[in-house]
Amino acid sequence: MPRNERSGWAAVTGWCLTTIEALVGRFRSRMRGWEGMPSMSRTTPLTSRQVGALGEKMGTWYLARRGYEILETNWWAPGRRGELDIVAYRNNTLIAVEVRSYLTGQMQPIDVLSSDKKRRLVRLLKQYAKLRRYHHCHLQVDLLAVEWERLGKVTNVRHIEKVATEHDG
Repeated sequence: MPRNERSGWAAVTGWCLTTIEALVGRFRSRMRGWEGMPSMSRTTPLTSRQVGALGEKMGTWYLARRGYEILETNWWAPGRRGELDIVAYRNNTLIAVEVRSYLTGQMQPIDVLSSDKKRRLVRLLKQYAKLRRYHHCHLQVDLLAVEWERLGKVTNVRHIEKVATEHDG
């Protein structure tokens, strides 16, 4: 990759991190019991990449608030054979959480995971469990759907548990 492209990506990454940090806090006053939730309200529309990145950040926050131990985010399998958005642990269960972010009205969350995608996620989770030595845990894949308005306001967060388990892979 040419040097100027690398520095361009570094600038984009830096901008995203700065934007996320700058936007945290707005929902704290609006939503009782959601203290600390990242705010994503903006004055300009979000790009699809921003919607995805902010959705994963929201997902991490959401799960941590509900007692999940977040082990890793954006974990790539050796050889870049696949990615797990969030790997969490709770009640002797290792959980791969697939985060789907979309703008209001674009799709239904259950429609976004095909049976092939579920099988791939289970295989990746099995690989993660083997590499990290989680030998005596149950394995499951959850779906976290984050729905946004165009300017970044979260309108809905749905956590669908056990969309797949180790027996489905």
